[in-house]
Amino acid sequence: MIAYVRHLLLETILVATLFLSVPFQARGQWVQSTRYPNVWYRHDSQSLLSIPHFDSYEAVCGPKADAALEDSNVTVVGRWAWGPCGSVAIQGDFAFIGNWSLFQIVDISNPADPCIIGEIMLKGVILDIAVRSNFAYVATSGGLDIIDISTPTHPHRTGRISRYIFAARLIVSGDYVYIGNDGPIIDVIDVSDPVRPVLFDPYHAFGFGHIMDIALFDNCLFVAASNSRMIEIIDISDPTHMTRVGSFEMNDWMSTLHVSENYLFVGTYLTPHFHILDISSPVDPVKTASLTLMYYPTDIEVSGDHAYMSTESSGFSIVDISNILHPFELSHTAGRQILTSYDMAVSGEHVYLAWNIGLWVLTVSSPQYPEEVCFFPTGWYAWRTEVSGKYAYVADGLAGLWILDVSTLDNPTEEANFPTATSARDVVVVDSRFYLMEGYNLWIGDVSDPKNPETVGLWTGNNIMKAI
Repeated sequence: MIAYVRHLLLETILVATLFLSVPFQARGQWVQSTRYPNVWYRHDSQSLLSIPHFDSYEAVCGPKADAALEDSNVTVVGRWAWGPCGSVAIQGDFAFIGNWSLFQIVDISNPADPCIIGEIMLKGVILDIAVRSNFAYVATSGGLDIIDISTPTHPHRTGRISRYIFAARLIVSGDYVYIGNDGPIIDVIDVSDPVRPVLFDPYHAFGFGHIMDIALFDNCLFVAASNSRMIEIIDISDPTHMTRVGSFEMNDWMSTLHVSENYLFVGTYLTPHFHILDISSPVDPVKTASLTLMYYPTDIEVSGDHAYMSTESSGFSIVDISNILHPFELSHTAGRQILTSYDMAVSGEHVYLAWNIGLWVLTVSSPQYPEEVCFFPTGWYAWRTEVSGKYAYVADGLAGLWILDVSTLDNPTEEANFPTATSARDVVVVDSRFYLMEGYNLWIGDVSDPKNPETVGLWTGNNIMKAI
């Protein structure tokens, strides 16, 4: 619970109409409002006013309120909960992304100008998303959510399985969802009735730790567990009684799996390699080729004659697989900041990477020279918040400075994002100027037009700054 709280982006817990307050003085300590003397706020490392919970949101009024939350009359009236983007799926003109615990539907009919058209808050951090027809299946740290997306502007949850899930990978096949979980185990859920999903007894994979990835071919599920050098092959003909039918020794720990046609593509990370296995006979794979990379793959997608890979240490690679026996790397593109994407999707000539601080869109019409089309920012982990007038200014770590319109308390909206190269840790606003602390830098900006913040000055110190 506490770990979850400390990784939340921002929960804007509004105490009745008492949102306006002074800047917070210290994390974890109570601070009395100068405007409303009877109101006290607490600022945790990632939350604005109080400690959120999966099922409820409590706000507090006074230093002794910890022991009396149940007696509190405080009511949540609004929040802004954008956070790291860790998952993405594509269907038609829509991208479905996990914006921390916020499931969002993004119109990508114009890839250069993505637009959020629908969203729903879920209980837990979103770990993976799979979309099939009118439903999205979303694995979160709190379970599996089934979302009706038949009307993209108004997604709604139809069913849910509550279960602890860690580092999930999710596959939908027929009436079943398979989730690679901690243990390592495979959770199997019957979703034939999207309102009342049924969780079966889990399958215990060999190895220890958690499932790194799963991939499906015919009725065989290929499983890569952390700290295991072996791919386990499981027959899922009967999802209620899955059985092991084979294995394949990789001689390295695996980071990701992907199936396309009769081939299994494998990324390994002790020594960064891209492997291709012929799985025409699923229980008896045959390695056809291997390629040494500079950085290990974290996710693989295949389209046509190319394999697209997000890689560790902030990168994206394209490999030519037109000759399956002799793959070669066409290009490697450095990513934005020192971050790593663990999920991506390909649609036509565009690749969409869940890049932690947002959705990174590239065009790969020329695979040797992929180009950025746009970057759609989400958020990171909030450090400080300053309120001035009807705007809240959030120092949002690697996501830079977010400016929010909080004039409508129950619906804070995004006005602008001011990106930074490293982590934005503190912000102060005076009149129409903001002072933003970021690493060695102090940014001074003009927010006379909050929709278009502009740089006024930059001061670089000799040490990393802690606070303003």
